[in-house]
Amino acid sequence: MRPFLLLSWVQADRCAARTTQAISCEIKALSSNFELCVHEPGLLVAGSSQDVRRMSAKCFVIGDIFAGAARDEKCAIAAPPDRSSFTSYCRELTATRWGSYLAIWNDCDARSDVTLFRDPIGMRECVRWQHSGILFITNEPGKWLPSYPPDDFDIDLEEVRQIVAFPSAVADAEPLRGVKALEAGLLTRLAGPESSQQRLWAPRTFCSRSESPAAAPEMLSHLVDSCVMAWRSGNDRAVVELSGGLDSAIIAASLVKAGSLAEAFTFYSHDLPGDERRFSREIAVHLAISNTEIVLGPEALDASRLSSTVRGWRPGIGSTSLFHDAVLASHAQTIGARQLFTGRGGDAVFFQHPSVLVAAEPSPDGRAGFLKRLEPMARWCRTSVWAVACAALTRNLSALEPARASRFLASPQPRPRSLRWAGDLNGLTPAKQMQIHGIAAERNAFGPSHCSQVLDVIHPLLSQPLVEFALAQSLLVLTDGRRDRALARAAFVNRLPQGVLSRRGKGSLTGYFGQVLARSVPLLRQRLLEGRLCRAGLLNRPALELASDENYLLQFDCYAELLTLLEIEDWFEHWRMQIDRLGRCSRHLAP
Repeated sequence: MRPFLLLSWVQADRCAARTTQAISCEIKALSSNFELCVHEPGLLVAGSSQDVRRMSAKCFVIGDIFAGAARDEKCAIAAPPDRSSFTSYCRELTATRWGSYLAIWNDCDARSDVTLFRDPIGMRECVRWQHSGILFITNEPGKWLPSYPPDDFDIDLEEVRQIVAFPSAVADAEPLRGVKALEAGLLTRLAGPESSQQRLWAPRTFCSRSESPAAAPEMLSHLVDSCVMAWRSGNDRAVVELSGGLDSAIIAASLVKAGSLAEAFTFYSHDLPGDERRFSREIAVHLAISNTEIVLGPEALDASRLSSTVRGWRPGIGSTSLFHDAVLASHAQTIGARQLFTGRGGDAVFFQHPSVLVAAEPSPDGRAGFLKRLEPMARWCRTSVWAVACAALTRNLSALEPARASRFLASPQPRPRSLRWAGDLNGLTPAKQMQIHGIAAERNAFGPSHCSQVLDVIHPLLSQPLVEFALAQSLLVLTDGRRDRALARAAFVNRLPQGVLSRRGKGSLTGYFGQVLARSVPLLRQRLLEGRLCRAGLLNRPALELASDENYLLQFDCYAELLTLLEIEDWFEHWRMQIDRLGRCSRHLAP
């Protein structure tokens, strides 16, 4: 997403005013797509001029904001005339608009008093900190933190321990002290040293508990098309990463309908499970689109590839890749693309996970319909009919198993935290909780990457209207009680090739990752066994020593965990060096 920076300070604070004046000079020296949009006493806003909207004297909205897609396009929202009406204004935004945005009420005449609302999904990164009386709010903290850090700036080892233990929850982590995320869907008021929060949007609000009729597939396809069309409201060239799977194929089909797909890209490896070209070619032919195939070579990882990764204020788990991120960014730039669309989020929104817990969901066609699904669900979950029936009959006793900490984390191992974005899930069925946890984990995709530095990276399946629609459906509707993403398959049955719609599995790069890591044992041992995470006592050294062996890596799948640790180690090293440099500068400048 396009970068922005908002600074707020008390008008009478001359020191803060001088600092913000210096920052405004820095901004003027930057590229033309990052400009000074507002600079007045107590407030500075910079970014793309198309992103910054002044709604009233003290109210601003930054980002992409849309009507339509199950919203009342004719519903106008009056700009809030005062702070007391700003909460109602934000409620109206959640109900009648959607997108990737931040709404701000800035009132810093006599004292610092700012109220903020981040879009419910959190598609636009947004963090805050204080520096010398100035409130910094931005989606690119890595650009400003080294020069304008908070007073207590440091790495929080307990937060890093949580990331190592449960990397899928990284979107909830705050691993840099003094730097806080603005939580999605929450109204946050920052009044001097005090802060307060009010939740305006929560996933559970949309979860139906009744046996309501099943949604028609046409409703879903229309909603996907509407969301894709909204994101494609500009004239920029768009590309899609076509994996050969269902979700990216759906996005490609919607882009074709919108008449705006420039090209598709497919990455593959030479081993059979990692080669999805058969399916991506079938999709490309069916949709009549150009598809560039790029092979991933099994070369060993080296220090230069690790050091070239894009680092945010959190590790880029789920948003970046050591293998194809930079390559895709380069190819997209070469053809002049400005937007990259992905199928991320589909596994959770459309529900991909085979689980007998789905049997405890409300049945849209009553008891008779559920009985018809017993055998197909047992086949889908690869279990017995009795196991499915038991899950349905004991729905109030079933529970979601807690996540397990990484095997490479040193003791003591922490318990998984409740996900802040998910909110209160008490009373929801275990399968619906599983879906919400899945959507929360997919939000990792909003982190930084090489692609996001040069392109608008868009994950349409995580758009607010689609998330709300999926949450409102029983999982027996989304899966038809017989297979993953059944409603999504039915919705696009006339727009995608049958071979893609009917396949029950998907390719995997697991073997490819194993080959690469087996060739990278010296780097693994250097970075992990001798790295900062191990020296900080966060890693299980014996487990790492066992895994850092070529023969072990060729036999046992621990590849995702090791690659994640490499990303966390690189992130830790980067910020440790930045913070140490700040410490040296402070000592040098001290009287």
